[in-house]
Amino acid sequence: MTTSYVAQHLKTFWNSNTFYVSKNGVDTNNGAVDTPFLTIQAAVTAAASGDTIMVGRGTYAEQVTIAKSLYIGAEVPGATNLAIATNAASALTVAGTVANQRLFWEGINIANTDNTGAAAVALTVTNAGAVAGHYIFRNCNIQAGIAAANAATAVNFAGNAGNPTIIDIDSPLIMGAHLLAVASAGDIVTYRNCTFTLGPAIWMRITGGAAGWIKVINSVMRGLTTTEYIEFGNGAATTAIFNPICSKFNAYLRMNTTGAGYVLNQGSQFSYTTYNQVDQIIRYQNGDYLTITMYNISINGLAAHTMYTLPAGRTFEPDYVATTNRGANSGGGLRIRYNGSIAGAIRAVDGGDNPINRGTRVETALKDHVLALGTVQFEVTKVSGAADVVDATVIGRLC
Repeated sequence: MTTSYVAQHLKTFWNSNTFYVSKNGVDTNNGAVDTPFLTIQAAVTAAASGDTIMVGRGTYAEQVTIAKSLYIGAEVPGATNLAIATNAASALTVAGTVANQRLFWEGINIANTDNTGAAAVALTVTNAGAVAGHYIFRNCNIQAGIAAANAATAVNFAGNAGNPTIIDIDSPLIMGAHLLAVASAGDIVTYRNCTFTLGPAIWMRITGGAAGWIKVINSVMRGLTTTEYIEFGNGAATTAIFNPICSKFNAYLRMNTTGAGYVLNQGSQFSYTTYNQVDQIIRYQNGDYLTITMYNISINGLAAHTMYTLPAGRTFEPDYVATTNRGANSGGGLRIRYNGSIAGAIRAVDGGDNPINRGTRVETALKDHVLALGTVQFEVTKVSGAADVVDATVIGRLC
């Protein structure tokens, strides 16, 4: 069944050689069906790019490194495991070193059950050779760590500016953190039909200096604490795109970037469980029509928070700003200012000061356009009031 799938979809790529791995095998064998290897790594070493490896049921306690194009599948999907319990190591490492490298990994669970730190990794994908690569992981659990206070890493991806890496993960269950560095404009990491659980406080961290994509499609993240979040940017400039599609996250989204990266949210839900942290969603609709929203802003002693940085050379035509009171107190006020000054072009007709009472929403039309030759920042700052919690939105067109 799996071989026919490969033949149907990749018939111009795969060779006809098939190697077998079994718990009853010996690594000095030739890998034939009657004389299988004992370890997956022995089969990987023996195979040439384009070959197929079929792995028998059981648990294989080894570290596997792949630097060639292969199909690796389970003879009995779900009953085959690659598992280690080692800190500072990855159970499976895919090192992109061959031009147009491909990997199809199917039905073999991947686990590193060490729970002591982020260096205990289940799956690592790197573009070490700056080559184009496409890697598919289907119908396999990916597990890092075993406890609720899990600090281990389920998926660690490091791209390279040389050529794009494409990763597709279709996994019924994923445990642990996701550290994703997109380094090529063509990098695409897609999680599809996944259930995430047992993650650390930083459940997903997206960094990188190029406009790669991180997509989460039709998936659920089951957070166990109120401190779990997705960190976008990690405090550094990034032009990556985070695209959650028809998914639900029991976590909050932290926009922590000074770059031009953005979040394209399509029918997904985040649970905002704290309001001490600035949460932000940026949506592009109908081309460059832009909605910038910061959620759960505590304006008790609030300093100015950067809302968005326009790319150099672009202009912004705002339609209106909106603020919504979400706190328990009344009389709070919020100001959205442009480029550090309320006298700038992002200015409401009434001067820009919009006190907002409990449970109310204020929408204010803007009377000017932002015409900037360089980088422009929108900031959110307190006007007056008690310990209110507010949402702030700016809507307009990026030109």
